[in-house]
Formats: sequence, C-alpha cells, structure tokens
Amino acid sequence: MEQQQYLIDTNVVIDYLGKKLPASAMTFLNEVIDSIPNVSIITRI
Repeated sequence: MEQQQYLIDTNVVIDYLGKKLPASAMTFLNEVIDSIPNVSIITRI
C-alpha cells in the first residue's frame, strides 16, 4: 500500500511557519510534514 503524497504551496509553508493557520490545519500539516511532503516552488506562471 502506497503512502499518500502531498504537494504543499509555499504560501502554506510561510503561514505554517508563522503559525497563522487554524489549529486543525496546523495539526494536519504537522502530520503531512512528518511524512516528507513535496513543496511547490512555482512563483510565476
């Protein structure tokens, strides 16, 4: 069984590190970050 993978936007990382997200989002992201996520680095399309 494969482990779920996540792609996290840099804005979410910034808000996570600044503790600007709701408690439920912080809890979810704690789990996601522990599972080696992929971080999007696209800054312009």
